[in-house]
Amino acid sequence: MQEPSQKTEKTPEEEIRELEWLLAEKRKTMEEKGIEKEPKEVFREVFKEYVGAKKPLLPPPAVQLPAAVSDEQKRQADELKQKERHEQLEHLIGISFEKGLLDAVTLAENMTPWLLDELHDRLVDEYYQKLVQSQKLKEF
Repeated sequence: MQEPSQKTEKTPEEEIRELEWLLAEKRKTMEEKGIEKEPKEVFREVFKEYVGAKKPLLPPPAVQLPAAVSDEQKRQADELKQKERHEQLEHLIGISFEKGLLDAVTLAENMTPWLLDELHDRLVDEYYQKLVQSQKLKEF
């Protein structure tokens, strides 16, 4: 079987095909070793390996210490940040399906570590469901 292409610009469909290929290889290796895991957990591992192999690790952004604020101001600020992060996450998920995984991950890396982690988790769920729907995987 031929290895996936190493070109940097891929369509979301090409990325999904590459993930499918990597998933099949990982499942084959695990079967040979007698290792059993849930398909979604195997996909989570493949997904993180795929993204990690494609993107160099960047240092985290510098953190600015906030000025002293009241409890009410802090609560309001937290609510606003949570809403903004949710909107950013939804936007990044849209980018992953339109432009590709690596574009979305690159943007998330430049935002916050929380956003990058949450994006990974959400994309694993979304791409897993897409593979199940396309009958590339059987859901248990």
